Order: sequence, then structure tokens, then C-alpha cells
Amino acid sequence: MSRKRTAWNSTLPQGQPLKRNKGLQLGRSSAKKKATKRKPGKQKQHSKSLPRMEAATEKRCMAFFRGQPCVFCLWLSGIENRNTVGHHIVPKSRCRPGRHDPANLVPVCSAHHTMGNEYAAHSSNPIAAHRFMDALRLFMPKRYAACMALDERAKRGAKYSSEEKREDHAFWEAVEQNGRSYEFVCETADVEDTLQEQPNGED
Repeated sequence: MSRKRTAWNSTLPQGQPLKRNKGLQLGRSSAKKKATKRKPGKQKQHSKSLPRMEAATEKRCMAFFRGQPCVFCLWLSGIENRNTVGHHIVPKSRCRPGRHDPANLVPVCSAHHTMGNEYAAHSSNPIAAHRFMDALRLFMPKRYAACMALDERAKRGAKYSSEEKREDHAFWEAVEQNGRSYEFVCETADVEDTLQEQPNGED
């Protein structure tokens, strides 16, 4: 012990007392600092979970619309084409609050999503994209109005709040767990997805 004490004293300025518990004091003070940092850490951990929650919601939402009958194939030819994906009527890049809103999503096939020249949401032909929106306005008036309200909200700079993210997460989690139907999702969104009645010429 005397050797260690002498060696330690030799490194200190002359006349300065040796503080054996200096390291312990530093350890306790750093522990206190960590403890004070942990108190608000709960909120930070909760906020960090939001991106994971949003990613899970996105996965459930898009998986639900994948395989639903294409609305345009039903309207135009009565064919039940289930080779589909979910299309955001108001682009999710422009309107984050409508990213997982069922009112802002419709199932469409590849022909009516990107590859068509008559009705296609992301067609290189602007006329096809314009016809796509016109058809939605005619066949889905409530849904179209809901999407235009979302678009106006996006123009005002509305953000996708944490509360909305949690609500959407809970909604799509319940849809996945309970096996809800496409009709249920449409009713929940307060939109109308039924075909307009076509006159058949019979009394």
C-alpha cells in the first residue's frame, strides 16, 4: 500500500492532498447525470417507436388492399381482377395524414395503376390520369369529397400527428387481427364504394 500511495503522490503538485475517493465521486456524479437524463428518456423512447409503428401500419394497410378487386375493372367490364395494389388518391408524399386513411386508398390493377392509356393513376399519358380522377368523382362521390378535404388539409400544411399515427395503427391492427372485410373498411371511412345502379331496360 505504501508504494502505491507514494507513486500516486508523486504525480500530484506539491502540497496538494491526495483524494483517494476522487474516482468514486466521479462515478457517483456521472451516475446522477445519467439518472437525470433517463427521466425524460421515456418520451424519447416512445417517439422512437413511432417510426416503427408507422412502418407496421404501412405494411398492414398495403397488405389489406393487395388482392382486393380492382374497382375500375368492375366498373368498366364487370371483371373481378384481384391482381391489385392499394393506390393513394391523394399522393402520400403530398398528404402524410392521408397515408393510411382508408378513404384515400382504392385497389387497382397494374393496367389502371401505371400501365394503362385510358384510365390510369400514374400513367405517362396525362389524359388517362385525368380520366382516372373523373371516374372516381363520378363513381365514388363521397370518397372523392373526402380525398379533396385531405388535399386541402395538406395544402394548409397539416402534419401527421402522433395521435393520428396511433389511431391508424390501432385501426389496421384490428383489421388484420379480426379479418375485417373491404366493405367494413369503407363503411368505417364513411365512404361509398358501391357501383352506381345501371339501367337494364326492364320495368
